Amino acid sequence: MQQVTTLQVLYYLQPLKTDKEIPMPTRKEFLQNIPAFIGILSALPVLASSRLASKKIILIRSSWQTVNIGDIAHTPGILSLLEKYIPGAELRLWPSDVGNGVKELLARNFPNVKIVQTKAETDQAMAESDFLLHGSGPSLVARATLDTWAKQTGKPYGVYGITFPGNYAAPEAAANINPLDKELLSKAAFVFFRDS
Repeated sequence: MQQVTTLQVLYYLQPLKTDKEIPMPTRKEFLQNIPAFIGILSALPVLASSRLASKKIILIRSSWQTVNIGDIAHTPGILSLLEKYIPGAELRLWPSDVGNGVKELLARNFPNVKIVQTKAETDQAMAESDFLLHGSGPSLVARATLDTWAKQTGKPYGVYGITFPGNYAAPEAAANINPLDKELLSKAAFVFFRDS
C-alpha cells in the first residue's frame, strides 16, 4: 500500500494560485490518493475531538441507484475506507436505493453499518450523527438533505467524489450552477471532486 505523506495531503488542500494549467490526474493517481482523502476525513476536528466521550457517528448519504455496478460500488467502497481509516466511528447509511439485492450485500459485508430508511430512522440519524458525508455521484445529488442538515443541525458535513460543472463542463452548464450548490459546497468542511 502506498504511504501517504503530509505533503501529499497539503497538495490537495492548497488553493490554486496559478495561471498554469493543472494536469488532470489519471484514474490510477486518483485511486492512489484516496488514502490522503481519508486522512483528511480522520483529521476533521469533529471526528478527532476528545470533547465527546461517545463514539462519533458518521451519516453517509449515498446509494443513489442500483442500475449499474458503478452506482452500486460507491457505497461499499466508502464504507470500507471509513471502517479502515476511522475504525472508532459508528457508520449509518442513508440510501436512496438499496434494492436488487444491494441491501443484503451491504448487510452481509458491513454488519456494523446501520441502514436508515424510514422517516423516523432518518430523523433520529440526523439528530444523533456528528457528521454527514455526501457520497459520490454525478452532481450534488442530495442537495436537499445537505440543506436540511445545515439548517436544522448546524453540524459539519463533507462532500466527496461528485462531478461539479466548473472547468470541465460545457460553458452553458458552468454558467448555470445552482446557487444552493455553491452555498452548500462553500460551507462544507471539505469538498473532493472526482473531476478535479
